[in-house]
Amino acid sequence: MIYPVCQNRKGFTLIELLMVIAIIGILASIIIVNLSGGKNRAEDASIISSAESIMKAAQNDIISSPQDAGMWSIGWLTNVSDCSTKISSNIPNYSQLVATCQSIIDATGSASLAGYPNYKMLITPPPNGTNGGLSIMVVLPYAQRFYCIGSNGGSSKMTLLDSTGCGTSLSWHCPGCANDPSGGF
Repeated sequence: MIYPVCQNRKGFTLIELLMVIAIIGILASIIIVNLSGGKNRAEDASIISSAESIMKAAQNDIISSPQDAGMWSIGWLTNVSDCSTKISSNIPNYSQLVATCQSIIDATGSASLAGYPNYKMLITPPPNGTNGGLSIMVVLPYAQRFYCIGSNGGSSKMTLLDSTGCGTSLSWHCPGCANDPSGGF
């Protein structure tokens, strides 16, 4: 017996449904990977913004009270407790600065300078207690680079975590870093 072929087929075959599900799965995985990269870049951007906030606070304090410039002789910060112990409590807006510092240290996670484990942030003092000359260097964990911002307006995130970058073997010579060749330090 020969059965008639149904011309008005309704619905999809199992293979068609499986193909659609596979395509949706592939597209979803691509989107998830791209979104996670955006989150990482946003975390680095947050660290940069926090470092810039600290720089603005330091510049305002040093300009208004040049005799207190030495209080910004902070050095390397390696953990959250360093923020409250190394930053002078005499600095205006001390509690806000400590909170910002702690957020930077927390956000850097386990990333650090090659050869110097746990170094997260450096705040270099103004030379000889003069106005200006301040430099802040923070670790960007996802970019695997340092970000430097200097009171001379220079900034750079070209510095690699292995202490090279900016076309020189010494990352400290990058714009905004402590030995920025463009001056201002």
